[in-house]
Amino acid sequence: MFVVEGEKGFEEILNSNAPLKHCYTTDESILQKLQHHRPSFSEAHWIHPTNLEQISQLKQPNKVVCIVEQEDLNKMLEWNESVYYLALDRIKDPGNMGTIIRIADWFGIEALLLSKECVDPYNAKVVQATMGSVLRVKMHLVDLANQVLKAEFPIYASALDGIPLKETQFKPGGIILIGNESNGLNDKLLKNADHKIKISGKGHAESLNAAIATGIICHHILG
Repeated sequence: MFVVEGEKGFEEILNSNAPLKHCYTTDESILQKLQHHRPSFSEAHWIHPTNLEQISQLKQPNKVVCIVEQEDLNKMLEWNESVYYLALDRIKDPGNMGTIIRIADWFGIEALLLSKECVDPYNAKVVQATMGSVLRVKMHLVDLANQVLKAEFPIYASALDGIPLKETQFKPGGIILIGNESNGLNDKLLKNADHKIKISGKGHAESLNAAIATGIICHHILG
């Protein structure tokens, strides 16, 4: 299970048909809306604002706390050679992970492939940063070095010594590798990728934030 807080998250649950298990709210209108959308749901409860504050993970609780069932991150992935996947190597920062999930949702990425060293995508800070996208994006926990590198379609690795995006010929589908915020991709992934790509810049910053880099790359390929 994982926690989704706030009215925005609640609306996303209703719109996505996510497997809601419990709902606690200080607002009767939320109970009425839930009853309208899911008349057979029986685990919705009004609670006092003090109680909501006690169970909330936010500094400023926002009317409703929902408990939702997680998807199985270890489920088998059915590859589709005509779409793009994002593969994340050791993304540790919850804010970056949440933003990347939201980016994947925006650009219609087929699935996120997460290395086992990534932050838990159901971490409360990650879920909050996704703004509801965690309810829609497919995620798979995989051994990137073995499973991804054996895929039979192009693998593009984000690297500081790569070829600029505008000079790279992208196929109709493939895997985009995004590395750790501080250390980038591990050597095995870099060595075995089909293409190393980079975002050209004119300033003096050492590198780009992982989530920002993901957004720019996705926009270039899929925008």
